[in-house]
Parts: sequence; C-alpha cells; structure tokens
Amino acid sequence: MKLSKQDVIFKKTRDFETPFYLLDFNVIRQKVECFKNIFELFDTNFELLYSVKTNYNPFIIKFLNLNKVGLEIISGFEIDLLDEISLLDEKVIINGPSKSNSELNKIIEKRSIIQTDSLEEISDINKISSNQKRLAYIGLRIQPNDSNWKRFGIPQEKFNRVVNDIKTKYKNVRIIGLHSHLGTQILDVNAYRILAEELSRLAIKNELVSNLRYLNMGGGFPSYSAPLTHHLKEPKPLLNYFQEINIGLEELLRINNKIKIFVEPGRALVDESMDLVCSVMSSNFDRIVLDTGKNDIPSLNIRNHPIYFDKKNIKLKQKHIYGSLCMRSDSFPFKKKVPSLKRGDRAIISTLGAYVNSQSMTFIKYKPPIYSYDSKSNNFDFKLIQRRQNIKDIMDRYI
Repeated sequence: MKLSKQDVIFKKTRDFETPFYLLDFNVIRQKVECFKNIFELFDTNFELLYSVKTNYNPFIIKFLNLNKVGLEIISGFEIDLLDEISLLDEKVIINGPSKSNSELNKIIEKRSIIQTDSLEEISDINKISSNQKRLAYIGLRIQPNDSNWKRFGIPQEKFNRVVNDIKTKYKNVRIIGLHSHLGTQILDVNAYRILAEELSRLAIKNELVSNLRYLNMGGGFPSYSAPLTHHLKEPKPLLNYFQEINIGLEELLRINNKIKIFVEPGRALVDESMDLVCSVMSSNFDRIVLDTGKNDIPSLNIRNHPIYFDKKNIKLKQKHIYGSLCMRSDSFPFKKKVPSLKRGDRAIISTLGAYVNSQSMTFIKYKPPIYSYDSKSNNFDFKLIQRRQNIKDIMDRYI
C-alpha cells in the first residue's frame, strides 16, 4: 500500500529533533504552473510576481526566480536581501510607504521600479534621480474605493492632481504603472473586476494609457487548505478571479493591449508548501500540549490549519490543542478530534508557508530549522537549508 505524504514524512524524519519546518518545492512549482496555465486561457498579458514579504526565505526567492516569477518587495531589509543574492535589478518592483533616501538611492541606481503614493517621496525620487543623471520609473498606488486599507494609496478623487503635479514638477520621473491592492484571502471575486475597472478608468481619464507598461492588481488570492476562522464559504477557483479581472480590463485593453497585467500573490504561491513537525508534550484531561506554538505558527489561532498525528486510532476524542507558550492566543481556534496520544507522539501542522518566516518570533523557544525536499521525487531527500537558532544568534546583537 502506498504511504501518504504525511506517513512518509513521519517515517523518514523520526530522528529529527522537533519542532522543525519542511519546505516542499514541488508544491510551489505546481502553484506557479497553475497560475500560468490560467494565464494561457486569456489574450490578456498576465504576469506573475511574488510578494517577498510573504516568505523571504532566499531559497524560495531563487526558486521562483528560476521559474520566471517576478519579485515585488517592500522597502527595508528586503532591498538588501535581493541585492545580497544578486536579484535586485530593473525588473524588481519596490513597494511600501517608508522608503528612506538611502534606499531610494540604491534602488534608483539599480533602475528598479518604485511604487509610491506620496508626493513627498516622489519629490525626493526626482532629486535623487536628477543627481544620478537618470530617469526614475514609478507606479502610482491607488486606494480602492470602499476599501478598509485607508493607510495606503492615493484617493481616487485626488489622483488627477497628483498626476498633474508629477508631469509639471518632476522632470526625472516617469509614470509607467498603476497599482492597487485589495487585502488578503479575498473571497469576493467581483471585487477584482471592480478594481480593474477603477484602474482602467483612471488611466484613460488621465491620458496615461499610451505610456503605461503595466497595471498591478496586487494580491489577495486565497490559499485553500487553511481558511480564516471567520470565513464560512469556500473560496472560488482561481480561474474565476481572472475571469473577473479580464472583464474589468476590456475598455483599457481595447486602447492598448500590450499593457502587462501584474498579479502579486504571496500566500497563494507558498502557503501550502510548508509544514511543521512537532511533538506532543502532554495529553492530559481534555487538552493536548505541543512543543511548538504561536511563536512558530503566527496564524495558529486565526486560521484552520490541518493537523495530522502519527498514530492511528479509531477512538477519537475532542480535545483542545495548545502551544507551549504563556499566551492566551497560543491554541488552535477549535477543538479537534484526536487519537489517544502520549508524550513524544508526533504531529504535522500544515499550510504554514505564508508569513511563518516573516512573523514568527523568538519567544521562550528557539526558532526551528527548515528542511527542504521535492515531493516530485519519491525519495523525499531532506536537506537542511536553515539551522535551528541558538543562543549565540541571540547574544551576538548585544553590545
């Protein structure tokens, strides 16, 4: 009988100290292929970007780059990270509301595309690009109507004035794109059609279409294995999202059908590629306590992460599952049916690729190691790509 993926993992990692993460590159490969297969169904020039903030593991970034996925980063250490692995170039898009002038100097020198919603920042971009004797290429971030994301984006009623200011005041700046972002785990596919219509209308009204290289529709596409606890409906298939975007772009593409339409999923690309193997510390009363927790799984209490135990038992009981930390939020959101368990039994918690790297923390426990493998190969050869954190890592930053 063929073993399940979880059974193979339990069998082959029996000697690994828990907790530890597992990264399956084949899952990422399949997700990329899924998006690209959908793109081929349309005449629209869709292109895939990866939102690096979702998981900045350099092995993931390099793998996606090799699979012809573009990169979108936020100002901060992500600029240095891409520079360190020789991927900071003119194809990269830099987002975020707080780019320092030293960062702007670096990314303008690399000819990267800057997405912005600040006239003050645009003024500094113009000065820096003038000093470097080159043009800076920017995308303007637009605030979606009826959006909860009020912190980001140019309000649509102010957009005309911003465009006129750029055209008249800043000779070293060129608008080549428009960008917007709806949020995360969006279930309403119609929201993407409305957003596409809004961006198209602004581009046409402000006579930008002929010079635009791209529209960036942002991310928000769902992963399907660990829904948010308050989401009662299943997400619709990915194809439905792109059908709605395509409808919303019809007027714009009649004028200029060469414009690239970027989408920048993070969660939908990597969420299902990472699992965490942990151990049961106690199984008393109506509760299970694990040797991991919200420190390693930031979304533990707000998403329904599947959990698999290395124990077959038909007598399942409903129990609370807790992490090992002194935090009220350190628990699964609902009771789970579990077999009869004892200290040392193992479990796999799945769908952790999104934000587990960027939002996990050193709290009471060291950060776990990461092993990679490729399930396309039946051998499941696990390779250590990030070692377990130790006390030296923590103490080295103290002066």
